[in-house]
Amino acid sequence: MDLTFYIALLILLLALWYCRTLRRSPSLGNAKTIPGPKGFGCLKSFIASSRNNNSHELATEWAQQYGDLVQVNILSQKIVYINDSRLARVIFNHPSLKEMTNDRPDTFLSKYVIYGNKNMAFTSRTDQQKVRRKLYHGVVKFYGENVRKFERIFMTSLNKLTREMQSLNEVNFSHEISMATLRVVDALLAGEESNCTKEHLEALENFDTTLSELFYFDMEAVLKPLPFLRFVPGLPFKTKYDALIKARDDLVNAYFHRLKETYIKGQERGVIDHLLTAQSKLEEEGDVESLCDDSVKALLCETTIASFLTTAHTVNTLVLLLILHPELQEKLHSEVKSVIGNETPSLRHRSSMPYTESSIIEALRYASAGPFLLPHSCREDVEMNGYLIEKGAILLANAWYCHRRSDQWEEPWTFKPDRFLDDNGQLLQADHPKRLNLIIFGSGSRSCPGEAFARSRMFLIVVTLIQNFEFFALDNVKLPDVDPRNWESKAVRAPGQFKCGIRPRTEIHLP
Repeated sequence: MDLTFYIALLILLLALWYCRTLRRSPSLGNAKTIPGPKGFGCLKSFIASSRNNNSHELATEWAQQYGDLVQVNILSQKIVYINDSRLARVIFNHPSLKEMTNDRPDTFLSKYVIYGNKNMAFTSRTDQQKVRRKLYHGVVKFYGENVRKFERIFMTSLNKLTREMQSLNEVNFSHEISMATLRVVDALLAGEESNCTKEHLEALENFDTTLSELFYFDMEAVLKPLPFLRFVPGLPFKTKYDALIKARDDLVNAYFHRLKETYIKGQERGVIDHLLTAQSKLEEEGDVESLCDDSVKALLCETTIASFLTTAHTVNTLVLLLILHPELQEKLHSEVKSVIGNETPSLRHRSSMPYTESSIIEALRYASAGPFLLPHSCREDVEMNGYLIEKGAILLANAWYCHRRSDQWEEPWTFKPDRFLDDNGQLLQADHPKRLNLIIFGSGSRSCPGEAFARSRMFLIVVTLIQNFEFFALDNVKLPDVDPRNWESKAVRAPGQFKCGIRPRTEIHLP
């Protein structure tokens, strides 16, 4: 972008900031204003960080300077950074606060990409949104028979990947794990008997790839107040927005229109069919809005996002770390061999594999792939620790900083799976102080509903791969930088793709 554009953008933002300062300054008893940077210097720093896609680094500086709560007034909007995981849990879960702090702010992504207020995860809390969330959870419930169904789907894809890899000496690991994950997403959406084609996988992958180019806080901070930029020729906003809309429409054609044409009530194949059945039932009851076609399309997009990005990138990160630390890879393999042996990996093994579980949790902490998670908004003025959080403020759980605090984590930039094990080598309980310092999947009623599902996916992928293969660095092939501070800022922060060597274990374990 040229200098003229940024000068014009700065002038417009200054005007918005001035208008914001003319609004009322609410009060709540003797509550104090949350500390934070102010004035033109704050705005200038924010614009610079957005231009460089590193607002998480600026937020870290502010957290270190001002404390656990930091407020800034940017782009006519108050933003409150929550820089402590336990404080975030209080703000989003306390009975006196949770009804006011678990809404969603208006976002560019929700309004212009994920079908406006027809979606579930990105829109504000309404009666229709609650109906949508309840129905969706009923469709993808992760308990009982559905656990076995999802496990079967995952293992089918993983066994295919294992067969493909067993004759190879080297592999583009990032690509292969992405394809295996996408095959699972296809089966979830279309059913286990889906005739998955290359075009279907490309539709899933292209949507996630183009989304990651546009959906992150730095882009959102510019496009939300200035949505017209998506139409300005020559700017990257237009190029990325146009690509994302095309990818979204290709996804909808591949998984909504195609499946709806062959849908038969009572013979549901996957998530889309079950949503169409739920839609039909609501329409019979006179509700044609809560789960209209656009809502099903939005849920398709949200399912694709939730099922792919975090899983693929976290496994990618973990295996890269295990390649760089072969002693940790062997320790993990030793547990897999001891507990699973020659059996097919199953979720029933999880409770007996504390080192594997701690490795996955540590990979999630180490990567902190979503620096700010999904934003919350405050419905009313509330008081927290003597400070005023104003109505309409955006609340950001600063996971990037929470997971790096030197006063809470020993060597926070080092990958240490043992940090989540007790003296007996057992996994720390979820309510242990160290575990409470984590806020990987958010908190409150708008936290990620697929946490258990996501961690189960990662477990099955990791143990299947480590059971069957040893991964190692290739001579003269450079691996990506493993330091998260140097990763490219996108929707999900992760190391780049990499190629590595693979060596089959003594036996390949397939059913």
